[in-house]
Amino acid sequence: MINTSINLTQKKIRILCTDAKNEIIFLKEEESNVDFSEDVSIYGSNFEIINELAEIISNALKSENIPALNARLILDVNQFFINSVPVETFDAESLKSYIIWDISNFYPDIYKNFIVNYHKIISSSEAQDILGDYRILTISIRNNCINFINELFRRCNLTIEKIDIDLFALNNLFKTNPGADSKLIMNCYKNRIDYLIMSGNSLLCYDYVYFKDNNFDIELENNIKRLNSRKEFERVKNIYISGEDYSEYVLNEIKKFYGNKEISIINPLNFLKPGENFVNKDVLNNSGYKFASVAGALI
Repeated sequence: MINTSINLTQKKIRILCTDAKNEIIFLKEEESNVDFSEDVSIYGSNFEIINELAEIISNALKSENIPALNARLILDVNQFFINSVPVETFDAESLKSYIIWDISNFYPDIYKNFIVNYHKIISSSEAQDILGDYRILTISIRNNCINFINELFRRCNLTIEKIDIDLFALNNLFKTNPGADSKLIMNCYKNRIDYLIMSGNSLLCYDYVYFKDNNFDIELENNIKRLNSRKEFERVKNIYISGEDYSEYVLNEIKKFYGNKEISIINPLNFLKPGENFVNKDVLNNSGYKFASVAGALI
């Protein structure tokens, strides 16, 4: 049995496959003419674009005779609307009303055209005992975007098992051994950085920051300093970083301010073993942070 995960992010298509022993057997990065950090729902009926993307994915798998039938998709965070919403209860029926109310505030005319999921946020150890101190993190994606993705994978002869976001796929890497200490998990995109703070397997907070090309260094430094103002950050012992080429730069910048914390770049080889015939170990050792989310999707 082959397990496959595919990451569509910015202008990259990243694919990772494991075998029945959950060992890495295939790794590939391809260029895309479509920028997945922009709204891809506009390509829903552009079969020329869809066929081009399907050919890239299919040819990559065929190049190593990978008989993939199913795949888990990690989609660029910019395809989603994510928001933290205060609620009075975690009762499932009540949450439906909160979710509809929240997304209709931002998209009053098209709020019914979204698929929505959510995560519970535990803001403190006593949060479940304090009425009104509950929060959920809503994650919404347009139906048109899902339709585009479904058509793309249909043309690849692949069935989608699950759709996730880089950051939450990264968190899967730590679920089997979460540890007692709080940790911050960070994913770097070309235009933004997203992060979670987790305590064990409980979500304490989620946040992100956008960057402009002309003041990246200043905004990065300011936002790194601002982490210290979050009460959840006080308990963080470890910081894990993944994403794009500047991930190592971000690591060095964080070390300047928080040298008392354990800060590291995520390497998938710390979580998944390479198969006997896997030949791209150097790629993972040198830039494994680019493939951490596709690895997390298969944990």
